[in-house]
Amino acid sequence: MCFVAGETGVVVPVRAAAAVVGRWRRRYDTSAPLGVPPHVTICYPFVPRDLLTAADLADLAGIVAAQPAFDLRLPATGRFPGDPGVLYLQPDPDRPFRALTAALLERWPDHPPYGGRFPDPMPHLTVTETASDTEIDRIGVLLRRRLPIETVADHAALLAFDGQRWRTDRRLPFGA
Repeated sequence: MCFVAGETGVVVPVRAAAAVVGRWRRRYDTSAPLGVPPHVTICYPFVPRDLLTAADLADLAGIVAAQPAFDLRLPATGRFPGDPGVLYLQPDPDRPFRALTAALLERWPDHPPYGGRFPDPMPHLTVTETASDTEIDRIGVLLRRRLPIETVADHAALLAFDGQRWRTDRRLPFGA
């Protein structure tokens, strides 16, 4: 995937997954070597960084703060039909991610997740996006032995690409 300086994304980082999926993400996920942590995407691409106003950032923080922190499990792997290199972890629950995506889309309708390619994007944590079927089968067996991953989702992050790396522009806490 080719990233453009100034691009942004809103994600829920899942640091607890790093020890389990990090080696595969570094090898098979183009965003990982550029600084993107394991995460569930809320909206990518989001509003370009140079177009985000103070009011936008306040609205974003408010939308995210309306979501209470929640216990998150990643109990199973999955694959997308027609997207052969992708292996992902399924979040449980997925409702908070869907609610955040819907709220951002309502506020910024010109910036749908994945450019609008998927009418109902499924929350997931990407492990691989470029692996072969053989590699995915091998990784899946090893990965399932270490599931579920359990953590607390307590914040989202606005990530911005500076032309070389993705960096956290804003940490966005969930509500109490």
